[in-house]
Amino acid sequence: MRQLLLVDLLAIKHWFKNERISKLFVILGFTLLGIGITWIIYNTGYLFFAGLASYDIYGRLTAAYLLNASLVIIAWLGIGSTIAAQSAFFLSSSAGTRYLFTQPLHPAKLGGWQYIRSFILNLVLVGIILTPLAAGYASAFHPGIFFWFRYAVTLSLFLSLIHSIGTFLALVIAKILTRITRSMKVAGISGFLFLAYEILTLVLPKQLVGLYFASPHEFNSVYATLPLVNPYLPTTWLIEILTESLLTYHILPLLALASGLGLLVWEILKMWYLPLAQRATSNNKSIP
Repeated sequence: MRQLLLVDLLAIKHWFKNERISKLFVILGFTLLGIGITWIIYNTGYLFFAGLASYDIYGRLTAAYLLNASLVIIAWLGIGSTIAAQSAFFLSSSAGTRYLFTQPLHPAKLGGWQYIRSFILNLVLVGIILTPLAAGYASAFHPGIFFWFRYAVTLSLFLSLIHSIGTFLALVIAKILTRITRSMKVAGISGFLFLAYEILTLVLPKQLVGLYFASPHEFNSVYATLPLVNPYLPTTWLIEILTESLLTYHILPLLALASGLGLLVWEILKMWYLPLAQRATSNNKSIP
């Protein structure tokens, strides 16, 4: 792993070798963009959650549902980014990738390092969106001193689940395909956006607006019809840990699910990595 870290550090150093000023401006621009997105999400979330907080238990239930819906949407983004990163790595025929595949490194090390890099990418992506949203919820509802500890546990379990699922799907794609063409990229992006729209409309249905105008008696009947009000959904368990307590019986199934999926994907990665690496090394054609 240390060798691979040094390779990445050398690649970063090489990237800065020319046109340093312009590249520093690019980094600064992306940093400011990330800060701006974080600030917007926090302030928008706080104003929205603060309005819900005045409705007591009804506001808390609505806020919990919206956090649940956010997890589902972010999960799809995280799975998509993992699939893109991992499948591109295994189906790439670039000189850099072929060089890594020919080095005297254990397959598990190179595959594991790519797994870690993809996990860090997901951590940044999810963190930029979910952390300010959680901060807005905490500022509005004041959930207690252990909230951020519960958030750390929730985030860890959530990332483990979506990253394992994304990596498994990427390995399956890499196993089936020999390379990625331009038409495949267009089809993949189109399918991803279409499913993202379908998920968005599913988890945020029209009857959600009816909660704002419902009486206490009507609220329960409307709330029960929402698609994510399901005690068997892992995202519901995660939100329960985040907003209520870490000492819930759902923590054990989540730990079992996250560790089980992680170990399964790791074993598959070790079995499939070498043939995928050999195929990528022998593929000297450029990707159109």
